[in-house]
Amino acid sequence: MTDPLFDPAPPRRGEPWIDQPGWYDDISDVDYHLDPVVGGSMSSTGARTLATKTPAHYDWDRRHGRPDSKTLDWGKVAHARVLGRGTEVAVIVGTGKDRNAWRTDADKAAVAKAKAAGKTPIKYADHQQIEEMARRLRAHPTAGKLLARTGRHEQVGVWQDQATGVWCRVMADFLPDVPEGARRLVVDYKTTASADPAEFAKSVANYGYDQQADWYCDGVQALDPRDEPPQFVLIAQEKTPPYGVLVAYLDELALERGRVRNARARALYRRCTESGEWPGYPVAPVALSLPGWAARTAEDEITAAESGTPDDQEVTPA
Repeated sequence: MTDPLFDPAPPRRGEPWIDQPGWYDDISDVDYHLDPVVGGSMSSTGARTLATKTPAHYDWDRRHGRPDSKTLDWGKVAHARVLGRGTEVAVIVGTGKDRNAWRTDADKAAVAKAKAAGKTPIKYADHQQIEEMARRLRAHPTAGKLLARTGRHEQVGVWQDQATGVWCRVMADFLPDVPEGARRLVVDYKTTASADPAEFAKSVANYGYDQQADWYCDGVQALDPRDEPPQFVLIAQEKTPPYGVLVAYLDELALERGRVRNARARALYRRCTESGEWPGYPVAPVALSLPGWAARTAEDEITAAESGTPDDQEVTPA
């Protein structure tokens, strides 16, 4: 249920039109996130929300959309430049003393005009940085050759999960063509603070890229069943010089966690959809326990206090 005081209605959106499984071209990022599937569908982002937050969080996001942010805009422009498809870009040079800042009324008006036209505004300096990132990526011996292949970019796939009946959707960055009999690839480009393998593995865990990998490969397999499932490939690139690049894939443990979380998310989505209830945190009071590391510290403190050896014991100088 919704409360009109605290849960205002989202902006009006176009009517969904997709009612059959398949691959769809020329669907904008905006239309994709508005969900073009008749009756509603789940995306990988939604599955990650349901797996790590609450149905109430998911319900809010799907009806109100993700708020604009510099990070999201930056990432959309980087994807468009690297993949050659995606959002339309509007490079806006500031009119004030700092040409790389949007401080004047004219700057703000230009940004608003770009957004109204469905374009993603970006500052000149940021655009130049992304251009250099794209150049470095093309020169990378592995990532560059992979992205130079022929294939399909920004393709939207829609399918129905057989276990739950839930409709699912995906927007794949790049589906490269592969030789007959070769394993299919699903390539996803990420910008990151660090492409060091150990550090980026933390990003995989924190941002649910394991769920994304399973979700995307599940979609490709559902729409084109074959004996061998697709391989999900991550291309991670740092956002600061020298714009380091990492090409990686996930091991079986990571993929299995993604499968388990996605299955749980789809089942939860189905229950909430059927009941019309999207619960948040528990309503009744709950007992809280200290996390493991704090509990161990607490035990040490209690033991020290009971033994009469407090940490703040005075020390007599020699």
